[in-house]
Amino acid sequence: MKGIRIFIGGSILLVIAAPLFVAVIWATGVTQAIFGDDFLAGIHSTVIDAVPGLVEDSFAAAQEEGAISDPVERQWVAAAAQADVTPSQFLEKVGIYTWLREELAATIDEVGEALRGERDPKEVVLDLGPLKAALTSSESRLYFQGILDRLPLCNKEEVERWKELVLHDRRHNLPACNPGTPIPAGALDVMLARITDVPDKVPVLKDARLPRGANYVRLAGQMVWLAFLLPLVFLLVGGAIAGVSRFAYLAWTGTTLIIGGLIPLFATAALQEFIAAGIDVDPGRWEYLARSPFWTTKASHVLAARMSDVASEVVTQLFAPVGAIAMTVAGLGLLVLVLAFVMPGSRER
Repeated sequence: MKGIRIFIGGSILLVIAAPLFVAVIWATGVTQAIFGDDFLAGIHSTVIDAVPGLVEDSFAAAQEEGAISDPVERQWVAAAAQADVTPSQFLEKVGIYTWLREELAATIDEVGEALRGERDPKEVVLDLGPLKAALTSSESRLYFQGILDRLPLCNKEEVERWKELVLHDRRHNLPACNPGTPIPAGALDVMLARITDVPDKVPVLKDARLPRGANYVRLAGQMVWLAFLLPLVFLLVGGAIAGVSRFAYLAWTGTTLIIGGLIPLFATAALQEFIAAGIDVDPGRWEYLARSPFWTTKASHVLAARMSDVASEVVTQLFAPVGAIAMTVAGLGLLVLVLAFVMPGSRER
């Protein structure tokens, strides 16, 4: 009879309660991260702030000897390298980085406010007006025109190819030559028109259907913490069945909590390593996804390294609450297990 109780109770604890703890810990931790202020703030402090350095380093690597195998791409990079400013300096000068740091960052903050019920979700709008103005500004035209002026003149066949490619919006295949007036101005008009063919303001939560005033952050937090009641019920039931003595009850309960806490803790660390390894895979293989010679160059390796650093920081912020909750549960289990051995009379079977 005792053996049957231990088998049934142990099965409930190890097959049902422990996996439920793993699932709830993951759900609670990830929910806390996504809906927390620190995670949203970390997006613009980690990702947005890393963009200038990422662009600068990638462009510097693209200029290294032998970095680009395709002669056309190499000529375009060489022409851009002769400009008065680097691509990153150009983006800063025309205000694109400012738009990222101010407008995009503010919109991310407003999403958090809408989720906390502090703002009407319909009021969260991303203003693309400054971005479009930057791309179509006289500074932008002068920059792109300057790159064209540093290229050799096109022959008749290349001029026709320019016309055809611009007409079909295939800018990445443009010949590395200057087609001359009036093609450059017309090409810039066509390309900039297509780039800016979007509304000035884009509702971010247009289809979210979130009622105004509802604090989804608090609601999500309460729901996931309440979800702990389910594994706790199975923990109590399974422990009561398998606990043929006080020692057995505490030992089974503590062991279940330790298992339920350690699995998500180790799984989180393994997943972080897996994501980092996936980004660090030789970006030369990315050409199967993006058929561009640039992706098989040294610049792509620099880009991959910088992206890996940024992604690692974001993933760390995302999984930090999971690890904290998992350690708490495992620590509680260890405490219960210690009590099983030190509590007076607990080892009486």
